[in-house]
Amino acid sequence: MKPLEVKNLKKYFIYKGKVIPAVDGISFEINPGEIFGLLGANGAGKSTVINILTGITTLDSGEVKILGKDITKHTEYVKSKTNVATAYSSLSSNLTVYQNLLVYARLFGIHNAKSRIYECLYDFEIAAIQDRKIDKLSSGEKARVNLAKAFLNNPILLLLDECTVGLDPDIADKIRTIIKKHQSKNDTGILFTSHYMPEVEYLCDRIAFMANGKIICIDSPERLIEKYSSNLISVRLHDDIDKLEAWLLKQNIPIFKKENRLIQFRAQASGTSVVRELFKANLLVEHFEIKKITLEDIFIKISRNEK
Repeated sequence: MKPLEVKNLKKYFIYKGKVIPAVDGISFEINPGEIFGLLGANGAGKSTVINILTGITTLDSGEVKILGKDITKHTEYVKSKTNVATAYSSLSSNLTVYQNLLVYARLFGIHNAKSRIYECLYDFEIAAIQDRKIDKLSSGEKARVNLAKAFLNNPILLLLDECTVGLDPDIADKIRTIIKKHQSKNDTGILFTSHYMPEVEYLCDRIAFMANGKIICIDSPERLIEKYSSNLISVRLHDDIDKLEAWLLKQNIPIFKKENRLIQFRAQASGTSVVRELFKANLLVEHFEIKKITLEDIFIKISRNEK
């Protein structure tokens, strides 16, 4: 049974008398043990999707199932099988770490709550701070407590919404390692959002890019990079760049940037073959640099609706 199935999901909002499609007929699924990245610029529709999955917002049409159960008809069952951790929500600041986890353990109806809490305290390396109040913790400690809360009920589906935002690189790396470890241990399906592309590439098995409420593409990070593969090539000539510009136009290669004697353009070809062709055209190259496309480049292209 799949942790999550979304089919033709739609959600509209009314703004200044106009109907705005926040989520416009998207479909995707998450397999057991899969980390699925949902990416897009601010306003793409990611938060609305998460709000629908958590019950904060109702869907207008379409179907969402968690473990085969419709979320609109089996609310309590769905809540017992899911959990969420986000950088934008906080635990009770006047309670200790242990007290916060105890509250959530009772809300989830967890049997042997004390035993499960201590298991999470040690798993997430926060046993030493269990008696400290939340408002006395560092950002890294709060992030780990949030993750401990999120894994407390052994969820089948876990929603991680920018859970490492604002953390220093060392703590963020530790958080990613913890997520990977516990996800594989529990075979949990994870919906993951982030604006930090190296993190997405490291954690996610598949990625869906959203723009204007629609899913533009779904695939593994490796296949997406291969699909959108084009190298950004920078060339500076000894003499005037008009010759290079004319040569690029003749090859139907669009110019990305032009500045003094420097031209940047994108090409599928390798650096070696490009240099060879430039010399064949009697163009004297002073500087040559090639930058391979990254997941961040793809994010920008999709967000700007660039081809």
